[in-house]
Amino acid sequence: VKFTPATDTDPAKLTLTKATIGGAQSPDPNYPGETDAIYSKMDFELVLVGENTVNATPAPGDGGESYGISCIEELNISGQGSLTVNGAKAGGGSYGVAAFKLTVNSGTVNAASGEGSESYGFYGNTLTVNGGTVTATGKNYGVSAFTVIVDSGTLEAVGETRAFELESTLNGDYTVLVNTDANSSNAQAWNEQNALVGEGSPYKYVKITQADKKYNVTFTIEGDDTYGSPTEST
Repeated sequence: VKFTPATDTDPAKLTLTKATIGGAQSPDPNYPGETDAIYSKMDFELVLVGENTVNATPAPGDGGESYGISCIEELNISGQGSLTVNGAKAGGGSYGVAAFKLTVNSGTVNAASGEGSESYGFYGNTLTVNGGTVTATGKNYGVSAFTVIVDSGTLEAVGETRAFELESTLNGDYTVLVNTDANSSNAQAWNEQNALVGEGSPYKYVKITQADKKYNVTFTIEGDDTYGSPTEST
């Protein structure tokens, strides 16, 4: 594990090389019931080399929350390695990765929650997949985000309640596989009739892969209105 502090021009960088990291009590005194394996209040970049694992510790108290990775600002992930992030059992929420904005540029990322009153593989404002493979698995929801962009690579969302928590629509030239069970077995092409995400969706498994044309897949919510449409990328 190598940490490079932030400079005036670059965010902090944490390089994981075949690392295994365990959780601990949150360093933030404002959250005494929270546990985190990796915690940051600032933007930072996570670089993956080889196979890496991050395991949260339980937060069993009333309202306790368990995070594999918690980033208050922007988290960028790159590298050719892999990362498995596991939230742990919690009296409140359990999260694989929680970040205001998560961007995955390359590598393989598997983020999974533990058991909790609310459990998410990924939880935040924005999730962007620019490359690599991202799998978010939650006891409740795979992904909860206001905006989800798949510009390249693959995104899988798996949740025992629903794959995607928030409502939106998806149109465009993509390969989308769905399943009403929370696994990829017997997944079929999305018929574009049933809602893909949100309360009206029957799907507990959704896989989005970029097709031949390069579009941005965007789910976004603004006020009380929901928008979801692709725009061609240059």
